[in-house]
Amino acid sequence: ADAILTISGQNLVYHGDVAGDSVQGEGILGHNGASYWYVYTKAAIERILKLRVKSANIEHTKIIHPNYIFNEITALAFIKDLITQISVAEGISSSDVRPKLLIPVNLDNKHWVGMVIEFTNDMVKVTYMDSEANSMPKTLNDGLKAELGRSYPDSTIEIVEKQVEPQKYNNCGPEVIENLIA
Repeated sequence: ADAILTISGQNLVYHGDVAGDSVQGEGILGHNGASYWYVYTKAAIERILKLRVKSANIEHTKIIHPNYIFNEITALAFIKDLITQISVAEGISSSDVRPKLLIPVNLDNKHWVGMVIEFTNDMVKVTYMDSEANSMPKTLNDGLKAELGRSYPDSTIEIVEKQVEPQKYNNCGPEVIENLIA
């Protein structure tokens, strides 16, 4: 059945099958078309990550909350939104030390990966972590290099794919939290 979408505040409420995906029934979609599961899991990951950073006494760290899932359709919007948030987070640092940015990313509304962005005087280093050991999507890699290069023209942009412990029990959400703070 086709989805019937109605606007409710800032969200879309759906009834029925959504665009042929496995999401069925009634619920709320985020403004980017994400399922209720994504919105709920995103909020939980962000809250738990914030608590883990605090309990581990990790200083000079900011958590970035992408407003979009990442896939081939949302790639451009995701990257532009992420660059805006990075600029804001970096600009409001309360010390002379540039913050380390922790970014949980949802791929295709199915899998969580992590990115850490660190700044030095002449480099922006992006570390990508995937518990399924997949490479960073090419559109994300290329888009980040291009947009970070425009935003930080005097810096070298380095993207590193860090090997992390393989996922065992379909628990990429908790694993992305631990990988981000490791």
